[in-house]
Amino acid sequence: IILALLPIFYLIVLYTYLYPYIVNDPKNQPFLIPVTVYAITIVTMSLFALWRFGSSNRNSTILVIVGAFIFMISDSLIALNKFVSPFSNANLFIMFTYCFAQLCITLGCIYHSKRAPATSKA
Repeated sequence: IILALLPIFYLIVLYTYLYPYIVNDPKNQPFLIPVTVYAITIVTMSLFALWRFGSSNRNSTILVIVGAFIFMISDSLIALNKFVSPFSNANLFIMFTYCFAQLCITLGCIYHSKRAPATSKA
């Protein structure tokens, strides 16, 4: 359960940091609701990745969790670059983290195998 608090804590810290940059800049204000909804969606995705424990093999679960967390980092870089301050090589860092996250999630899905069902003795 403590691991599940990480994405929620990350959301709170990042959103608290971004909020003034969004509401105090008239060109960013229209993004407040979409950013909020998207941030909640990404954290929900990470929580679902964490909830895979026990429903798949260890490698699959770890790959999907790592991919989900890196995906959150990728989207955070997009937000920081857009709403706070553009940074050098942003596109490179964003695309690298995005592609690596997608690779991890995809490999995690490929390696997925459900536990064998318990056999009942009749």
